[in-house]
Amino acid sequence: MNLVLAKIGGSSLKGPEDFKHCLKVLENTPSIRAIVISATFNTTNLLEELASKSISRDFTGAVEVLKELKDVHQHLVSSLEIDYPVEGLILKAQTIALDFLQKEKKCSRTMDALYSIGELLSANIFAAYLKKVYPKKKIHFLDAREVIVTGSQFGSARPLFGEIRDRVEKKLRPLLCVDSLVIIPGFIGQDQQGRTTTLGREGSDLSAALLASALNVDELHIYKDVAGIYTADPKLVENAKAQKRLNFACANTLSEYGAKVLFPQALKPVMDKNIKVFIGSTKNPGIGTEIVRGEISDNFSGITLRSSFCRIDLEPQNPSQNFKENVLEILAEKKITPEQIIYSEKSLSLILAANMNLPQELRDHLREFCKVSQENRVSLTTLVGTGLKKGEKLILEAVEKLLEENISLTRVDEGPNYLTYAFPSRFEHKVLNDLHHILFS
Repeated sequence: MNLVLAKIGGSSLKGPEDFKHCLKVLENTPSIRAIVISATFNTTNLLEELASKSISRDFTGAVEVLKELKDVHQHLVSSLEIDYPVEGLILKAQTIALDFLQKEKKCSRTMDALYSIGELLSANIFAAYLKKVYPKKKIHFLDAREVIVTGSQFGSARPLFGEIRDRVEKKLRPLLCVDSLVIIPGFIGQDQQGRTTTLGREGSDLSAALLASALNVDELHIYKDVAGIYTADPKLVENAKAQKRLNFACANTLSEYGAKVLFPQALKPVMDKNIKVFIGSTKNPGIGTEIVRGEISDNFSGITLRSSFCRIDLEPQNPSQNFKENVLEILAEKKITPEQIIYSEKSLSLILAANMNLPQELRDHLREFCKVSQENRVSLTTLVGTGLKKGEKLILEAVEKLLEENISLTRVDEGPNYLTYAFPSRFEHKVLNDLHHILFS
């Protein structure tokens, strides 16, 4: 039988109506046999708030967060007219919060246990809803910790592929048949000592890819709140459009350089097996982006934006052939890793996260042999595509057009399918829209 695994993200699970929209996914693709479910919208943030309030001994605040968590999920249960006792998992969240209260500091292992509550609530409620809607189907809930085996790197655990494959064959595949649906919480796993782990923030995409690869499915469908991967963020660029087809390499590069549709590296397990991936929306599941392994002739796949950087320019006071080596050695000693380093003939520029301030001691050291100047509020835009070389003329035209309006773009990084430029953040809207107009019109 044709086998499709789907993943539904938390941005598509904001309320009861969104749960009902998810039925369109099943109607559109009857061959879906397993669904990975994220925590409902904003639940992970609430769990982080619960941890923070517990650590700071804000008892009233912690109680209020627990109440909100319970109310949100109880509202889902009531509105969907299903019977699922949310109190059990809320009580477990409270117990974990007490652990934070006693330690008075954030612990990654305990945080992973707390994160799991959101995924378990959402997936259990979704499974209960499907049992009500499809009484003749066999609806199974499978705790992801039974099949996703990881190392013990709490907060961002490394998947153990061989163990996952063995567990999937033993516990998941026997549940798959024509009249069944398996619901699995995303994002969470378990180390070999039986302790709850997570795959990193937004790691449900990776959960789905790991399971799809282990099952060797025909297709992996990932459903978000937007209909596919766009040429730019549609919230920032008015004429951004969904791509019908992208290749794996460009989709992964877009995610690594700021596109928020996919979790970086999430596709690698399915890329290795050449499994077709579809990115769509639960509201209109027939429209979206197909991701394939082969080359696609489009010069440009998309433009991304990353904000909140600063730029530090370093210029030697006296010409020295060791200037750049000295700077890099000092940064290494202080364990400071810039996002990008811009090399020019006579100077060096560092692109740093805005919150990564250079210690005054380090600045004083640098000033002993170079001039130091800083520009705050710098942004990075990355152009992605398999045919950037063929599109060089258009890129140059776009950069020159912006320069005519006194907006300077500095090339800071490049690879086989991407180019990254730095520019002052106050020009974000104009830079993105002008680049998109010239490259995609």
